[in-house]
Amino acid sequence: MNAVAERPHLPPFGRALWDLRVQGQVPIGDVLICAGWNRMAAWPWRVVVPDDEDPATYSFAFVAGISCRISAASRERMDQVAAAVGQFRPRRLVGATLDPPAIHVYVRDLGPR
Repeated sequence: MNAVAERPHLPPFGRALWDLRVQGQVPIGDVLICAGWNRMAAWPWRVVVPDDEDPATYSFAFVAGISCRISAASRERMDQVAAAVGQFRPRRLVGATLDPPAIHVYVRDLGPR
C-alpha cells in the first residue's frame, strides 16, 4: 500500500506537510497550528483546527521532530490543541493566546534528532 493511501485524517492544509514528510523532507521554519480560520493566513506552513472541531480527531504526525507554534484566541482552546499535537512529539511546541495575552511553552526545544 502506498503512503497516499495510508494518509491519516489531517487537519485543513495538513496534506502538503504530510506529503513533504513522506518524501523525507521537513519544512523550513516553524509549523503554525491555528485554532480557527481567521488567524495568520500568510504563514508559509500553516494548518487549521476549525473552531467547531475537536483537535484530537486529527493526526498531527507531520509535526514529529519539528518546531511548532500554536495560535489561539483562548488558553483553553490552545491547551486542547497542544494536547492533540503533543502526542506526535514535536521538537518544540509553543503557544500564544490573545485572551488573555500569553505565551506558553508546552515542549521545550529537544535539540537535534
